Amino acid sequence: MNRRRRAGWIAAFAAVFFLAFPQRAGDLRFDLGLVAAWLAPALLLLGLRGLAPRAAAKFAFGAGLAAHALVFHWIYVATVHYGDAPVVVGVLAPIGLALYPALFFAVFGAAWSALGAAGLASPFSAAMLWVALEWARSFVLTGFPWALLGYAQHQNVSLLGLAPWTGVWGLSFATVLGGAAFAACASGAAPSRTTLAALLGVAL
Repeated sequence: MNRRRRAGWIAAFAAVFFLAFPQRAGDLRFDLGLVAAWLAPALLLLGLRGLAPRAAAKFAFGAGLAAHALVFHWIYVATVHYGDAPVVVGVLAPIGLALYPALFFAVFGAAWSALGAAGLASPFSAAMLWVALEWARSFVLTGFPWALLGYAQHQNVSLLGLAPWTGVWGLSFATVLGGAAFAACASGAAPSRTTLAALLGVAL
């Protein structure tokens, strides 16, 4: 995969991750989480295909930084329009906050690449790795659990039944499990038994 195409996958991930959470444009409010939440992890995994751990960490860091800076765009409005802060503060604030979750995305990218090299990459390992890092992000350095992927499923009645038992982590796990299975199917290779099991598990 050439660099331009890989950058396209990463940019698509950032945009879709942003759209997975409720947004507002003027008087228009929209929430595409029912679809976008599943697509986001699939796009990220497709963008990381074939990368060594160090390169995967860099691309995943950039993906996480862009995605979360977009999600945190409301901080610009809060600081500049309501707080009368300079525009540069409003621009830098969301980017600065996005650095923290981006670090966990970098770890995800490196670990996912290492799992692939060891023959251990599967939708289940992707979901477990993603949730383990989201859980760590909730308390490491006091924690910053904003924009966890499971929150984007707040309208998904079929998944919300997991929440009393697993918290947001169960919703994230199911979402990444499905997204990773989609990515495996889109990669062009014949679906493995674990991929088919993941698709079946999410469907049920």
